[in-house]
Amino acid sequence: MGEVEEVRKIPTNRITLVTGTLKHFLQESGKGFFVKKDESALALADEMKEVVKGRAYTEHFKDVIEYRAMQYYKSRYEKDQGDFRE
Repeated sequence: MGEVEEVRKIPTNRITLVTGTLKHFLQESGKGFFVKKDESALALADEMKEVVKGRAYTEHFKDVIEYRAMQYYKSRYEKDQGDFRE
């Protein structure tokens, strides 16, 4: 089964929670890179328009998201391991 099929199996409420959390933390920790715009779920500041056209931005942004996901799952795993030891 491919990645797309796996994503489609995720309940909508779970996707909403994850994307809402991601959006919130990107806006809060982005040092002004991410801004709130009514017409967008998540928007970059206008000053970033030229930067995002480059491939380097895409690669770095992907790395950041993957790193944060690994941190999240690592902390969940460690928490779960602690629950079994009690």
